Amino acid sequence: MKTKYTFTRVLLLAVLLFVGLPSLWAQGSIPIDDPSGKYGGVSLVQSDRGTGAGLYYEWSLNSANRIGAHANLLVVRGKNDYPLYDPWTGYTFERHDKKRLILLPVFATYKRVLFVDKIANNFRPFLAAAAGPIISFDPPNIPDFADRMKDIQVGATFGARVGIGMDFLYTMGTLISLFIGYEQIEFADALDGSDNYDGIKNYSGITVTLGIGKKY
Repeated sequence: MKTKYTFTRVLLLAVLLFVGLPSLWAQGSIPIDDPSGKYGGVSLVQSDRGTGAGLYYEWSLNSANRIGAHANLLVVRGKNDYPLYDPWTGYTFERHDKKRLILLPVFATYKRVLFVDKIANNFRPFLAAAAGPIISFDPPNIPDFADRMKDIQVGATFGARVGIGMDFLYTMGTLISLFIGYEQIEFADALDGSDNYDGIKNYSGITVTLGIGKKY
């Protein structure tokens, strides 16, 4: 079900790209196959496990190959993260046992741009791979914020992802980059357990990234 919702969001984003931004299109005015191009900006992330945002930067080795770096904070959600309703007061309140795990992937990235100099318009499909350390911030699932920060557990593992995507270059050098792939994240010890549910080690799954940046 989560994967279904993820791809629904991707479809909506694609519609916005082609319907909501046509006035920004500038075919051929800014070359997307720049062999010395540099790109950077912000990214929005949706995965099977949660939602996040981050920053990315990449630079071209040549027209078809780019390397770079991508870091983002991913807030992991759980099945019990819904708010509770108090019938006596009419208010909702946050569950004290909700998941509060945050992951920080810091990846080195590689992008292989396809159909270089073979498509007239300023969009290019690509294959991409990334790997690097992932830091976890795992506070205890207790109500008090100060106590959570005092007892927070920090861990690390190594992760990777592979997938496909599409770059769109608009006027004024605005780059929209859509990526869909699989991300492998597994820790040696289970994270984010509580009295009501066991922690888990494996946070792998489908990930979707929307990058919004500039060509420099």
